[in-house]
Amino acid sequence: MKKIKFIVLSLMIVMSVIFSGCSTTIGKKDKEPDSSSSKADSSSDIASDNKFCMWEVTSKDSKGKLYLFGSIHAADDSVYPLPSFVTDAFDKSDYLAVECDIVAYEKDLKKQIETSTDLAYTDGTTIKNHLDEDTYEKLKKLLSDNDSYMSLYDSMKPAAWMSLLENLVIEKSGLSPDNGLDRNFLNKAKKEDKKILEVESVEFQMNMLTGFSDDTINLLLKSYTTQTLDEQAKSLNELYAAWKSGDIDKLYQLGNG
Repeated sequence: MKKIKFIVLSLMIVMSVIFSGCSTTIGKKDKEPDSSSSKADSSSDIASDNKFCMWEVTSKDSKGKLYLFGSIHAADDSVYPLPSFVTDAFDKSDYLAVECDIVAYEKDLKKQIETSTDLAYTDGTTIKNHLDEDTYEKLKKLLSDNDSYMSLYDSMKPAAWMSLLENLVIEKSGLSPDNGLDRNFLNKAKKEDKKILEVESVEFQMNMLTGFSDDTINLLLKSYTTQTLDEQAKSLNELYAAWKSGDIDKLYQLGNG
């Protein structure tokens, strides 16, 4: 049986925000960014083939600045080393803002235990009571065919099943959460003692994922049964390639396909 690693974060493209400027006044009104002044910096003066998507946003008085960097949670070695326009932005910044601090979470045993508890049904029901029979049987077969099903999982909520399925797709794609951009920047920020801001939190995301209605979770989990794992991995690799090249149009197309 393969080791399970719960990935609370989704595989959606997210924005990792790197703040720069005067750290003592970030968040004050005169430091709020003017989004209309943003400019794309994903295709110029880059030696690497990895263009990525980054925007520089400057406040009206030009005293505050932030960088918006389209991040991804699973990658491979080909994204490193990062282009200088990315590392320079990080070095000039006072804060790193991420979706949530997964590195801190992985070191907090208490939170991990609480998360595991939250992922299990405690009302006497199982996932069979919350999914339609066809979707459940297809998901069970998908996991079983990939040596990733145990009867214990029936007592786990859909968020746990989504994590299992995402892990399978990631593994099939050849990417790894260990190379994710959020993890890379978090480790770098901690090493350099740079302040880290969480846009959300693991608890927030867990409450959201475990709070979906049965109709919503049926829709979400059914999406894993409409394609084979190979097809899903191919789609992830297409998304990854578009992200690396900074192809915004392709990202939009894939995200709305």
